[in-house]
Amino acid sequence: MRCFAAIDPTVWESEALKLTRIRLFVLSTERNPVVGSRCKKLKIQLLRGSRDKRTIIKELASEKNFNLSRTLFVGNDLNDFSVMQACGYSAADSHPQIVKISRFLLKTNGSRGIVREIAEEIPGIEILDTLHPKT
Repeated sequence: MRCFAAIDPTVWESEALKLTRIRLFVLSTERNPVVGSRCKKLKIQLLRGSRDKRTIIKELASEKNFNLSRTLFVGNDLNDFSVMQACGYSAADSHPQIVKISRFLLKTNGSRGIVREIAEEIPGIEILDTLHPKT
């Protein structure tokens, strides 16, 4: 089972990933109501309010029975450093120190199609084909 801890997928991207059995979670240190509303709309579990994302993702992996070595975490700032090191894969789009430890460098910046880029470029998922399989 693969897992993404990711930022701001669209409705279609989240649906396509669910069809491929990839699990999505959002980890945020902020208590921004917009993030909560977005996750609710997309039916993605949101874990927020903790500054210790590494502990949160380890607990989540244990609870949901997924392997961190097969988990991709998308980070964008220094508070993501330790959680990115805990996961087998990491991707980033911003802070130079975070980019330096990332396995994948993203061309897309936050909320402008990061999940689509990751889904299509890294594991090779075709979102269009997943949503509309050829008969």
